Amino acid sequence: MKMKWQRKLQNRQLLSYFTKRLHIWSRICFFLSVLLNLILAISYPFEHSQNFGQSLFLSADNPFIYLSFLVALLYFFFCCSPEWHSVGLSFCSQISLFLAMFSSSILSTALFGLLPTLWILGILQFVVKCIHITSYSGNKGFVEDHNWKQILSDSTFLYHLAYLICCLLGLLIHPFIYSLLLFDVIACEETLQNVIRSVTRNWQSIFLTGLLALILVYHFSIIGYLFFQRDFRLEVHKLTDSEEEMENKCLNENNYFYKDYLKEEENKQKCEEKNNLIEEDDELELKVPSCETLRMCILTTLNWGLRNGGGIGDVLRSVSPHEPYFFWRILYDMTFYIVLIIIVLNLIFGVIIDTFGDLRTEKNEKEFTLRNTCFICGLERGKFDNKSVQVTFDEHNEREHNLWHYIYFIVWLQIKDETEFTGPESFVSICVKNHNMDWFPRMQAISLQKENENNLEEN
Repeated sequence: MKMKWQRKLQNRQLLSYFTKRLHIWSRICFFLSVLLNLILAISYPFEHSQNFGQSLFLSADNPFIYLSFLVALLYFFFCCSPEWHSVGLSFCSQISLFLAMFSSSILSTALFGLLPTLWILGILQFVVKCIHITSYSGNKGFVEDHNWKQILSDSTFLYHLAYLICCLLGLLIHPFIYSLLLFDVIACEETLQNVIRSVTRNWQSIFLTGLLALILVYHFSIIGYLFFQRDFRLEVHKLTDSEEEMENKCLNENNYFYKDYLKEEENKQKCEEKNNLIEEDDELELKVPSCETLRMCILTTLNWGLRNGGGIGDVLRSVSPHEPYFFWRILYDMTFYIVLIIIVLNLIFGVIIDTFGDLRTEKNEKEFTLRNTCFICGLERGKFDNKSVQVTFDEHNEREHNLWHYIYFIVWLQIKDETEFTGPESFVSICVKNHNMDWFPRMQAISLQKENENNLEEN
């Protein structure tokens, strides 16, 4: 079915043009998401970055901007243009594409400003993603076959649809949503996918070990609440009333959407006064009890106990050696450190690291098998390289057992009239329909058979 659809696809020139460049649209979407987030990270909030362009010489009068744009465009033309009609782009071509897009963004920022450039890139992101989804649908045959059950069961299509929704939300609601688009790097890189699989493959072991950690934290919290409640004291830095008021006003001023971008700051002067406040750290440092209830004791032990390298003992009050329960505190701190920090947490990390190592080993084994084993007959490279045959393993894969030759033969049987089949063709056609692989030359090769026959004649 897929081959027949690919043949029909060639008759639709526009759809075929977009479909053949599926990988290119994916890269353009990722590069646009990187540029969008670069603008946000450097210049948000935008009213505080009005002089940002001038500080970086991003002025329309700067000739270096136009020169860099032309150089990047020429580099893209000479490096990427020959590969534009191919299936994918090389690493050098991808670099030239990103440089061309980056220089275009700088030129747009110098001519129009940060906010219009963000809008332009957001619209381009949405349009290119629509083209990407159309290309993917055309490649899968969803354009002609409107089987919604099959379409909605395609996880990759649903992922692209969610990506498109994020583009639209970032364009209409808030630009911070563009940050979600950076996770597309996981879908593009197999190494990062293995990192995710290292957590999800053995999720049951990780979940059960984490549950054990929670149970232990609960018991340590009970012991701390019963015997060491006075030692749970945290240092906090209290804000002054005026500083807290200025902080809230500044936060409210910076929390706005696209419709608020062009508004003037009404309390800008008040926000600037926040930087002039003098903190008196010695007077504002307080120590508050953090284990007055069992709930607070659990939260304190879970939060500060697991996040500190030395365990809960790093945040508890230092006990004098002359206090009666000094040795019990040492036992409590050391037990928490050994059991939770050293054993339980390292068990979780060990499961993740071992799984990642297994995935990497499986990947290397698959690549080794594909490089050194014939897909058709299953013979290994050593069968040819260690023999005195005239055919090497690579020549065997290219001439004797070429995978594409077998595919061409199967397609030929599907388009040929069955009444014109020869005896071997009828046998192979029946095997293909029944998904029977008996017609494959398992562990056999003509060159090796000839060598064995020659050895028998010599003997």
